[in-house]
Amino acid sequence: MIKLIVVVIFLLQYDPAYTANEETALSFGQTWGDHIEWSPDMSPYTVQFSVCTWLRKRFRASNSVVLTYIPDSGYDYGIELGDDGVVNAVVGDYLQLQSKFTVPDGTWFHVCWTWGSSTLSVYVNGEVIGSRETEEREIRTGGKMCLGNSAYSKSSNYIFGGDLFKLNMYNRALDNTEVRRMSSHMCSAEEARLDSSRILRWEAVMLEDRRGNVTDFELPECTMQRLDNIEEKLENLFSQQNNTGKLKFDVNYCQFVRF
Repeated sequence: MIKLIVVVIFLLQYDPAYTANEETALSFGQTWGDHIEWSPDMSPYTVQFSVCTWLRKRFRASNSVVLTYIPDSGYDYGIELGDDGVVNAVVGDYLQLQSKFTVPDGTWFHVCWTWGSSTLSVYVNGEVIGSRETEEREIRTGGKMCLGNSAYSKSSNYIFGGDLFKLNMYNRALDNTEVRRMSSHMCSAEEARLDSSRILRWEAVMLEDRRGNVTDFELPECTMQRLDNIEEKLENLFSQQNNTGKLKFDVNYCQFVRF
């Protein structure tokens, strides 16, 4: 039994797709003071970027905002992303996009905003819901980023008041296939496969300065997904060493059985 536990811990710790916050989400309160704010290094994102995350709405404000970045030089070269797929501003250009379907409150969905200097696209659950040509500009660095409200002006009009999971930022515009794979399952490891482009990581976001009522909670569905992956790896490991038959790991009794 001790050896088995050691093997399970080894698989968890050395799985390259596993991180300490793999099953942890953030819940934002429903007042204008419930947000996360910090000053990131935006130099990797000045001419192109992608922001992808899982969202769950629990609150309706007039203009709910998920993420805002505002440089010290002012509004025109900032970013403002809404929780319904609407992009309010990217470096001075405006893009109003409505999804082809409505997502009920309390339902997790995946959204990606990609920008490649001259093209801005919005994906919901892996589907492009809108795209538009924009002016070729550069995002200015040296500003602050805010999750859960607007960095321009904290207000009850901009309250997000929902749940976030796996918010990552990439230093390039992801393509359709990459976004589609990422949105296939909220507990997948597709983000880890894009590590060379993933500069702002979810586990780093979790450590930034929280203000007001912002708390983390575990996602049991992702914990079970992790156990399923361990079971499959253990089966493969022991079946390769067993010449008389295959072994199956029974998670209910924490032991191997022959089949």
